[in-house]
Amino acid sequence: MAPYFPIFAGGGVSWYPTNIVGSVIGYDAALGITMDGSNRVSQWDDISAAAANHLTQATDAKKLVWTAARVNGLPTLIADGADDCMLTAAFTWNQPECIYLVMNMISFTDVDYILDGVAIYKMVFYQNAPSPGMALYTDTFYVSGCRNTDLAVGSFGIVRVVFNGASSEIRVNNNVATTGDPGTGSAGGFTLAAAGLAGGVNSQWINAEYAMIWGYNVVPTTAEDTAMMTYLNTKFAIY
Repeated sequence: MAPYFPIFAGGGVSWYPTNIVGSVIGYDAALGITMDGSNRVSQWDDISAAAANHLTQATDAKKLVWTAARVNGLPTLIADGADDCMLTAAFTWNQPECIYLVMNMISFTDVDYILDGVAIYKMVFYQNAPSPGMALYTDTFYVSGCRNTDLAVGSFGIVRVVFNGASSEIRVNNNVATTGDPGTGSAGGFTLAAAGLAGGVNSQWINAEYAMIWGYNVVPTTAEDTAMMTYLNTKFAIY
């Protein structure tokens, strides 16, 4: 793999997010960015073990903007909340689905989507009023008990979401996770900063920024989760 910020364990052994078996998406705003001649991003390369699920956007006005030195001196991709979003092609990604994000909700609008599956309602992580609520659902507009308010608007956090039926959860930084059941739908791909496609069109765009995203088709073990959080917090100095 590319040398993306190793964290060294005892004895000088490096640790990467790909050490957790089952990574299907991986994006680092400091790596694998294709821009259109300005700072608008047409492709964000997948650095996961899959290495095939790149995020793309062909329409200039809908491209996220690469912005330097946003969190601990590192860049992010910023979505404007008007029409910016990126999508992968469809791929097999069924529950359990675990996603780690280093992100900031720049503003808050009820039912704007942080992420979704390839089609609408497949793996929804969205803003849920009152601010700064975030919640999960799948399949239909399913109002679940899986809601969290630990990420303040305008602040970066390490957010972990797990879609796994009744064992689903949202956790911010090292706080206690909130749990609930958002349904059993499967992602089938990945949409960033908007709802997945419905009739070939995205909607519910969010004003947010993303520094790093990792997604897995497993729920990491406690030890793996601890290693991942150490990795992300060491790199981005969140808490």
